[in-house]
Amino acid sequence: MFDLTSRPVDCVNKIELVPTTLPLAPAVTELEFRGALFESGWSVSLKEEMSSQSLTGSMPDSVNRTFPLCFGTSPEEKTLLLGAVPRGEVGPKARSKQPESQQ
Repeated sequence: MFDLTSRPVDCVNKIELVPTTLPLAPAVTELEFRGALFESGWSVSLKEEMSSQSLTGSMPDSVNRTFPLCFGTSPEEKTLLLGAVPRGEVGPKARSKQPESQQ
């Protein structure tokens, strides 16, 4: 999964998952929702793996980003857009054999 949000957001009131074919953003390795069950103050956190290239090899670094959830507090739509690579097709479906009817 990848964070495809095109602009900075201070809070999120919509989370949308869309198919993406080319991952242009760092991979989201963890998605965590936090909050009290029947209270406001929820947040969503993304942990993204950033790969930094160096002379000694690739050293993965992670970046944690947290967005407060602000449902119903703003008329403006503030979407956290996440992209996922579609799953490959599973082999062709097996056809069930039906007996031929005789006339």
